[in-house]
Amino acid sequence: MNTRKGDSCRLACVMHTGPREEQEDCLLVASDVMQVAEMRVPLMVQVAAEADLLVVVSDGMGGHARGQWASRFVCEQLAEQPLTPTPEVIEARLREIQLRMEEQAGWNGRRRAVEGATVVGLLRHAEGVTIFNAGDSRIYHRPEGGALTQLTHDHTLVQSLLDHGKLTPEEVADYPYRNVLEFGLGSAFASLWKGGRYSCRVRTLPDAGGVWLVCSDGVHGALAHAELEALLASPSPESAAHLAQRVWEESTDNFSFVLLWEA
Repeated sequence: MNTRKGDSCRLACVMHTGPREEQEDCLLVASDVMQVAEMRVPLMVQVAAEADLLVVVSDGMGGHARGQWASRFVCEQLAEQPLTPTPEVIEARLREIQLRMEEQAGWNGRRRAVEGATVVGLLRHAEGVTIFNAGDSRIYHRPEGGALTQLTHDHTLVQSLLDHGKLTPEEVADYPYRNVLEFGLGSAFASLWKGGRYSCRVRTLPDAGGVWLVCSDGVHGALAHAELEALLASPSPESAAHLAQRVWEESTDNFSFVLLWEA
């Protein structure tokens, strides 16, 4: 049964290089892959409520050219065919993308290049919302009248230390290795995929309305949780533009996000 309440949903898409020279982030909205240097004015998209919708943010690593390639490759592969909202299908698709990335990895002199990308995705469908992630790009949700909640769990050294009680939330900001990824897609993570120690996280939630934020670490690393919550109190093109402005003022990285809410 279709659980959606509105006639359509609205999306605000933003991406920017920030203070960097190249764009290593990439966005996928439905079948459209976007990787541009500057989109600080939100690109607005409207989608019929009954249509399944996939939104993906990927953040590349491995140097400018290879980081760009890695994130775009992830989005292009996910855009190739519809994705069904079951963990087995999503995990199999990401594993297939991982193998293709390993096959097409670049070379740095005589050595295989170390490249990779995060991936975070939101698939809106008749039964709810399925989310998945590998890396530190995130999904947040704020229901109408409710608090902002981070729905994804980072694959980072900092998160592992927090999970095991070896670091407190107050110590994170000053921790020197807070940007170290422990898992993602690409040749940088090939041994982890083969070893089976890590896996993509997938789960399905009710479509509870409100606003959903899908973003790279250039967003959540720039603004405190409380400010994100305040900026998402009433989703609109204007609040999306305000969020983009605040991130641009504070970020030290590329940043990309998609806001999704019912119209």
